[in-house]
Amino acid sequence: MKKYILSVDGGGIRGIIPAIILAEIEKRARKPIAEIFDLMAGTSTGGIVVAGLCKKDKPQYSANDLVEF
Repeated sequence: MKKYILSVDGGGIRGIIPAIILAEIEKRARKPIAEIFDLMAGTSTGGIVVAGLCKKDKPQYSANDLVEF
């Protein structure tokens, strides 16, 4: 059984870049990031982005929400 892992790098304000990419992935897949990946981790800003997306049952935020923040 395949497992999909998402690792998001930090970088302060540049953390917007992975959030934009994740928003596009959600848009194309028509699924929340939490339903696409089995394990998510990040460093610094990447960890904050992942924390906002990792609730599996009913994600509180979409990647697009995080871009808007």
